[in-house]
Amino acid sequence: MTRPKRTRIAGQIALFLAEQQLLRGMTKKDFAELVGCSTPYLYAVLAGTGNPTIDTVAGWAERLGVECEVRFVEPEGRAHR
Repeated sequence: MTRPKRTRIAGQIALFLAEQQLLRGMTKKDFAELVGCSTPYLYAVLAGTGNPTIDTVAGWAERLGVECEVRFVEPEGRAHR
């Protein structure tokens, strides 16, 4: 079975969550409880195989005391259509 390709956004979410967990000195189990998801789901998101919804990510941000922002930007070197 081929592992799904992790998108850039999924990678950014995974990196942010991993950094927050380390900064707080928490185990993955305790961090999962803090953000309100199961430990296996947190592992999946960190590995790039989980696919959280925007509402889920916004809920995690709220529980972590940060804001979640979604932006759409043109890639560099690409003209507006």
